[in-house]
Amino acid sequence: MDKTYNGILFFSPSAVRSFFSNNRVATNTVLFAIGNTTAAEIKNFSANTIQTANESAKELLLNQAIHYFQSYNHTSVNQK
Repeated sequence: MDKTYNGILFFSPSAVRSFFSNNRVATNTVLFAIGNTTAAEIKNFSANTIQTANESAKELLLNQAIHYFQSYNHTSVNQK
């Protein structure tokens, strides 16, 4: 990938394999997995931080990513 992203969401192990067959991610990119199987597949390709959804639902994973970055941005602003 030519761009650096704060986070990338993965919804299946096959999506992980497909993505990493052609891409690399910056070490500070947070990777989000829809479940434990997808998270395990991410670990085969990356040592990045992985956030795993508590339940396998697309909406919950998206909300988790939003909450993660809202918390991160709030913390970063307060530390300046």
